[in-house]
Amino acid sequence: SKPNPFRALEAHSFYDGHWEGDMPHGAGTLSAPNSAYHGAFDKGKVDGKGTLQTSRLYGSMDFSAGAAKGAAVIETSAGEVYAGTVTGNKLSTPGSLALSSTQQPAATSGGPQPMAIPSVTDEMEWVWASAAVPGTGQARIRYANGDLYVGPVVDYRPHGPEGCYRFRDGTTYTGAFAEGAINGTGIYRFESGNA
Repeated sequence: SKPNPFRALEAHSFYDGHWEGDMPHGAGTLSAPNSAYHGAFDKGKVDGKGTLQTSRLYGSMDFSAGAAKGAAVIETSAGEVYAGTVTGNKLSTPGSLALSSTQQPAATSGGPQPMAIPSVTDEMEWVWASAAVPGTGQARIRYANGDLYVGPVVDYRPHGPEGCYRFRDGTTYTGAFAEGAINGTGIYRFESGNA
């Protein structure tokens, strides 16, 4: 393959890098109106390590035959950071997800008060997540203050009939959660052993 200056591939798309015949091959940069990819190409397809940037995300990942596959670190324009694996252009589990502070729910007046949900300094590890509903599934969340939650989540917050929340002082609560708050039947166990 040989280097070649910018060349238009399609309307509004340009490639700068190595070519083999009339196809991108080797290291190069593909620029389109709302995205750019810099990395390896194989016979016209992204293949190997590269970085992808769109108006909504920036990621460093592996590609195979044009699809994201393998290890990835992705940051969205909303501030979420995902570190894990990608299979067929979809996030795979388990992975670690740090959410932006803009996804913190405000406390509500009356009714259950939301617990802290993951912020940009917290870690969320997915055990299983619904591809149809982001932020939903089973998760382990380690909060920056040392608290730990294991159980079902909806919209990135504890939600479901049986979750376990361990406070940093050793107190645990096992039971129901709704919209990020303890809500319903459950058991508190204090560090002293009292329930």
